[in-house]
Amino acid sequence: HSTDEARAAVRMAKERGYDFIKVYNGVSAAEFGALVDEGRKLGLAVIGHGVRAVGLPAALFQGQVMVAHAEEFLYTAFGNKPNFAAIPEVVEKTKAYVTPNLSGYEAIARQWGKPEVLRQFLRDPNVRYLSPESRLIWLHRGYARGSGDLSANVSFLKRFTKALSDRGVPLLTGTDSPVIPGLVPGFSIDRALHALVDAGLTPFQALSAATRTPGEFIAKFVPGAAPFGVVAQGRRADLL
Repeated sequence: HSTDEARAAVRMAKERGYDFIKVYNGVSAAEFGALVDEGRKLGLAVIGHGVRAVGLPAALFQGQVMVAHAEEFLYTAFGNKPNFAAIPEVVEKTKAYVTPNLSGYEAIARQWGKPEVLRQFLRDPNVRYLSPESRLIWLHRGYARGSGDLSANVSFLKRFTKALSDRGVPLLTGTDSPVIPGLVPGFSIDRALHALVDAGLTPFQALSAATRTPGEFIAKFVPGAAPFGVVAQGRRADLL
């Protein structure tokens, strides 16, 4: 990998009509900088995981506009363990959108080291809507072979998400379905909304994270995108 390859990847994404560049954990600091810089030139914002070589919230100051999964802060800003005392400082520095994806981490925690829970997920009647490929992904994902207990992390991420909301950090809903066992597309967004309410957000705030705030996010970072997210003249909207 190199910075030239990173820039070439952004140009290729632009040519093929992608709206964002998503970064994963293993990108180098130099590559991250090149992705952000080239993305700015071409109008492709950088979103995604917490790049380990850069860290969170540092990546946000360098140009990443959305963090996918609150747990990425756990692995970076909080040193891979719950640290309630550090929450205020991290929240204060989080100047970007965040997709908490609490329901995704909860699903992982429920089946972590528990093959019987994975089998329960596979017996869910809604699994009939999954493709055969997705069912195989569930079967071989590997979470059920984990060891330890992730429940403390679940509680911590709920507290962190509530603190983000209280501070006015814009939150987006997301599910990571169907690649996480237990999350069936369509049904999973309902669980994502409930997870936000379970964390302490109001139902209105949870619904905003699935409607108004995503509309604002897309309008800000995808030039020319059709406006949506609120019920207003000229906007594409569903009524709840």
